[in-house]
Amino acid sequence: MARVSFEFKKGDFVWIGLVVVLLCVGLGVAYTYDGSGNPEIMGHSADELQKCSSGQILKSDESGDWVCSNLEERSFGTWTDKDSSGNNLVKGIVYKSTSDGFVTVYGVANTIISGYTGSSNPPVTKVLYSPAGGYDYSGAITMPVEKDYYWKVDGTNKIYWLPIGSGSSIKQ
Repeated sequence: MARVSFEFKKGDFVWIGLVVVLLCVGLGVAYTYDGSGNPEIMGHSADELQKCSSGQILKSDESGDWVCSNLEERSFGTWTDKDSSGNNLVKGIVYKSTSDGFVTVYGVANTIISGYTGSSNPPVTKVLYSPAGGYDYSGAITMPVEKDYYWKVDGTNKIYWLPIGSGSSIKQ
């Protein structure tokens, strides 16, 4: 049989006593601050916390209040080189997006690619720019476009639209 023994000296009881007192006081304060025995005084009860239904998330609204909101599953739509009417997307033409998305443009040698977007028609904020390249240079640039914003690109030979969710680009 194994035997365990401890040896305490007179000075050790002071440290042990101090640890026991601090532990008891700490637990007492953590359990209840006002001495009522009610642990909810120290924080929030489960009934005070905002609960949302399945498929909802908690978020702040415009006034700063916390509200439950439906969770929107967002995924990319399908790449297309057509506008909402089925026509090819063309440089120099203004389009309006019906969803958030991305415009990707492919440049040709010795051209400058520029992309504009904004809430006004025509869009004036230049958000992408690629200087002219050499004889063998070609490249691609992608720009984000917000829902209901106008966009236009110049200096390219191929334009693609990738909506987030379902959406298209309407020729203006």
